[in-house]
Amino acid sequence: MNSPGAGGTRKDGKPALPSLAILPFRTMHDGLLRADFANCVTMRITETLKSVKAMRVIAAASTMNLPHDMPVAEVGRCLDVDYVLRGQIVRADQTLYFTQWLYQGLSGELILEHEVECGLGQLEGFERDVLARVIADVRLPLLESEIDRIMAKRPREGSAYELALRAQVAMCRLDRRSVTRAKALLERAIEKDPGYATAYAWLARYYSIRIGQGWTTDPAADANEARRLAECAIARDPENVVALATAGHLASYLDRNFAAGERLLRRAVKICPNEPLGWLLLAGTLAYTGRPTEGRKAVEYALTLSPIDSQANFFYNFAAVCCYAEGDYEAAIRYAQRSFEFNPRYSTTLKALVVSLVACGRVAEAREYAALLRKCEPAYTAARAASTVPFQDRVLREQFLRQLRTGGCFDSPRSTRSPRRTR
Repeated sequence: MNSPGAGGTRKDGKPALPSLAILPFRTMHDGLLRADFANCVTMRITETLKSVKAMRVIAAASTMNLPHDMPVAEVGRCLDVDYVLRGQIVRADQTLYFTQWLYQGLSGELILEHEVECGLGQLEGFERDVLARVIADVRLPLLESEIDRIMAKRPREGSAYELALRAQVAMCRLDRRSVTRAKALLERAIEKDPGYATAYAWLARYYSIRIGQGWTTDPAADANEARRLAECAIARDPENVVALATAGHLASYLDRNFAAGERLLRRAVKICPNEPLGWLLLAGTLAYTGRPTEGRKAVEYALTLSPIDSQANFFYNFAAVCCYAEGDYEAAIRYAQRSFEFNPRYSTTLKALVVSLVACGRVAEAREYAALLRKCEPAYTAARAASTVPFQDRVLREQFLRQLRTGGCFDSPRSTRSPRRTR
């Protein structure tokens, strides 16, 4: 593992950032805490530490998917991190007792064991304590003013913050019921504090997920609502990373305003390099505008921030799009197939599979996926495809449309059989 403290370097020769994974905290209590309380605490700590630009922090969407009994050294290898933080919460009356353990990622050796107590309504002090101790033990030269900046972004209404955290925890599961529950929590958070940008940002993300997952019956309306909410979030907090990333992607993908989209996405990754969504959506814009090799690197970096993300199909789909635009059709098929395995009804992946298979001369296989696409997205006509294919280059756009047609995406409906696994 390569961290500055260990004298490590990246492939480009620059010093590697120290890396950290925060495992879901466990609770020992009298049954009065909410079932998702420990996960919300984990999310609070993860979001706080993600704001440290001098460290690479794994997204909660990956750490919350790990088995509870996985040994620390195995976690370190699985997530490729230098450090692993885990914790325990014990409740007694109105007091919470926290124990945190910080380990070396590869060896599993214990570096720090620390205990702290706080009242039920005083978690901000606990977060600050964890932040200060982790950066001290990771040997980051973080100034007190930087800690103040990281801790400052809380809503006026404390319960709005908790509701938004619970929504983010629910979204990590990415099943339809959990995501719908997240929407209700975010709407309540906005009611509690209409000025809380994070709630608007994640609600914008909710509508974007509905479009991507094929859960919407009106993609245009959902896209407009996602755009509106992202703009509301940015108006309240110009540095809200989720809002910037969502707005940037919508500007590029829907409005074909690639310059504005890239500006927003570049701001997102600069403000918070630890948010994989910014890198992932930036990769899309780079692929659309003729820089797929750079886009592929952005996807690869996003994967280092969330190696086993609950929305892994998005990551592999964007990798497939970059490879296709790069002309590496075999790699595009491999990535699209991985995306398909995570979510066989994600229509964007089906399109990537069809065009890449046709490009490799595997038209019969492409037609099997096209049949499934027609079933998943029956309104996807040649006219709609022509208006939504995002590539800026006219030749590449026409090639994509031609391969969709050759693959059978616009044929009349027929019976659908499951596609064979491609190699």
